[in-house]
Amino acid sequence: MKLKYIIAPLLAVLTLFTACNEDQELASLDQISVSKSMVALPLTGGRDTVVIKGQYIDYTLVNSSDAIVKLGDSDYPSWLNISVEKAKDDKGQEIDDQYNMIFVADATEKVRKPAYLLLNTPKQTQRIMVLQGVQGELPLSTCAQVLAGPDGDTYKVKGTVTKITQTTYGNWYLNDGTGEIYIYGTLDKKGNTKNFASLGIEEGDEVTVQGPKTTYGSTVELIDVSVVNIKKSIVKVDSLSIDTLPKAGGEVIAYLTNKGEGVDVKIPEEAESWLSIKSINTKNGTSTVVFKANANKGGDRVAEVSFTSASGSNSSTVTKQIVQLGAIIECPISEFLASKEDATVYRLTGVITKVAKAEYGNIYIRDYTGEAYVYGIGNKGDFEKLGLKVGDIVTLTGTHSSFNGNPQVKGGKYEKHKAVTKISAADFVKLKDDKQTYYMLTGTITTAGNGNKTELKTYGNFDLVDETGAAYIYGVQTGWENTPADSRKHFSDLGKKLGDEITVIGYKTSFNNKPQMGGAFYFEPKK
Repeated sequence: MKLKYIIAPLLAVLTLFTACNEDQELASLDQISVSKSMVALPLTGGRDTVVIKGQYIDYTLVNSSDAIVKLGDSDYPSWLNISVEKAKDDKGQEIDDQYNMIFVADATEKVRKPAYLLLNTPKQTQRIMVLQGVQGELPLSTCAQVLAGPDGDTYKVKGTVTKITQTTYGNWYLNDGTGEIYIYGTLDKKGNTKNFASLGIEEGDEVTVQGPKTTYGSTVELIDVSVVNIKKSIVKVDSLSIDTLPKAGGEVIAYLTNKGEGVDVKIPEEAESWLSIKSINTKNGTSTVVFKANANKGGDRVAEVSFTSASGSNSSTVTKQIVQLGAIIECPISEFLASKEDATVYRLTGVITKVAKAEYGNIYIRDYTGEAYVYGIGNKGDFEKLGLKVGDIVTLTGTHSSFNGNPQVKGGKYEKHKAVTKISAADFVKLKDDKQTYYMLTGTITTAGNGNKTELKTYGNFDLVDETGAAYIYGVQTGWENTPADSRKHFSDLGKKLGDEITVIGYKTSFNNKPQMGGAFYFEPKK
């Protein structure tokens, strides 16, 4: 979950406000109780009171993740006036440990972003949420209108749940035929987060929700929505006979619960060349659909198949991905960067130029053609267990995805690596010849001695000198290349000359009993 949006506004359903009146107590905490934990003020303005009982000290204005907000902050509710007074009985006598918290707001044309406050006691806090404007006052918008509308406005939309991506917070996609938006967080019936499962929402259900819009990268989202209505789907994909079709092709069966009159199955046009329907059978509220897939000579491929069922005027559609494995495509990083975003799996090899987040394996790798960001290798902690570091040469697989328009490797899986050891020039020349072990040298480009040739235009032959001595570098590729071809004979492209500092990675070899670095390639860590 993208944590930067946990602080987004929360909206709660109108029925919650009417069901929680001032005569009720929420006694979930030992030191404090309140008559209601959510306050709803109308768009026309008004006031409301919450009765507090217990060891109340003061209150703190916070955002939805309970971080303190101050005047001038974007989350600060300047539209809301709050006052606290001691509660009194019918005779005007103050009541021990009882207070009235009064909320007042002026009229507004738009639904306000919610305000949050924590009531403080010596050891506990009670959270209250305040809204101005509720669901009945919002018109129904289409997804297209939400997509075109400004961030920060609150919208009410109705559409079909096409895919659920996270079941704790409630992250899912809603499509109404005019477009699709991402729902990032769904409140339960009490206005709480992290309780999505209690709503019973499933793919295919028609759901009406309300929440504020934001745009994260290129994704339009409604954040922490409240649910207005759920219309259960009459068709549901229970399971597939196999999770993934093999490269050789074969059959996969979709098992459906179907309360309608038959089922209509649609394969997307781009998948019709390799996927077809073999049979459809419907009986006693269930349907089975058998698909046949041709052999796959390319990369992994996916078909988003839709299933529609109707009963009278009621119609529901659900989708399910059918995945077929393909060959892993081994290619230079530049070809990966230019590829399409799909399920194709690529094998990439490059030198690690930066470790962005070790616990997840977020790294940058580079070869002679370009650099790619790898958004994670394996599970949390796997990368650290491998002991990989900047300068190591790693081979991994993954698919092409993007974030904010920038390509990246998704679902990275480690295959192998060559460890690279930093070493001084003096220690390097003493090593035994070994083309399987790689070392990193940093020093100054110097005219070659010991009868060796200096050439800086095409191949890159020179002495690399550090504080310990000199090592002869016999050719420098412009970057890592497993079978050097295109990266050779282009040393001048690096713009390096005598006297410049350079870092190279290569193995120890020798010629005419004179030590040298072979298989060397230029290296520069990412800042």
